Amino acid sequence: MLLSETAESIKKMEIRGAGRIARAAVEALADYARNLDVCDPEIFKREMQRAAATLTDTRPTAVSLPNAVRYVMRALDSFESVPAARDAVLARAAEFIDHSEHAVEWIAEIGARHISDGDVLLHAVIDALLGAAALGDIGSHFPPSDERWRGADSRELARRAAFLVREAGYEPGNLDCTVVLERPRLGPHREAILASLAETLGMPPSSISFKAKTSEGVDAAGEGRAVEARAVVLLSRRD
Repeated sequence: MLLSETAESIKKMEIRGAGRIARAAVEALADYARNLDVCDPEIFKREMQRAAATLTDTRPTAVSLPNAVRYVMRALDSFESVPAARDAVLARAAEFIDHSEHAVEWIAEIGARHISDGDVLLHAVIDALLGAAALGDIGSHFPPSDERWRGADSRELARRAAFLVREAGYEPGNLDCTVVLERPRLGPHREAILASLAETLGMPPSSISFKAKTSEGVDAAGEGRAVEARAVVLLSRRD
């Protein structure tokens, strides 16, 4: 059964990375719901709760895991029949996986594309990392005039920036970032974005804060003509 196999793989750390752990758990929950052969709605809910606990108990400190499981299990807050409950669980699972896989791309779609893939959030994070370590900025390491970086994946640039910071003797401790835009609404995708950032930077999700805000129709961001991204990082000296 996928549920027990996934739980065991997470427990043995055969599945690593916040995003991968979250997606694997959600896929296992969806598979369990799809194959759960019961007629009583309350029994269906209890069995799903048991399955959820099986997954979350494997890695209690892996923040992305319980967050992902809770996201799917909210489908069972209100339902009238087993088919309705099953459909709701599968829909939320598919939604989470899609959000998780495309969180970075969504932000990139409305970002400036003059350098790499135009992901404004990760570009702000890269600048914060490099700046805190006094290593320059994104333009000095990945200049837009260099064809190597045209169309590059911002996640790879962020990984390189995190490597440079660690190579300089620092360790990222906390990251606080904010995106300001009118649409799409990023609040519902917060957990997926956190998981993506944590996996990219090699940081625990519990050390990262992500906030999505609007400008209430004011200025370029409020009018939907621009997006703002801000990031602040705390570094500590590595012994």
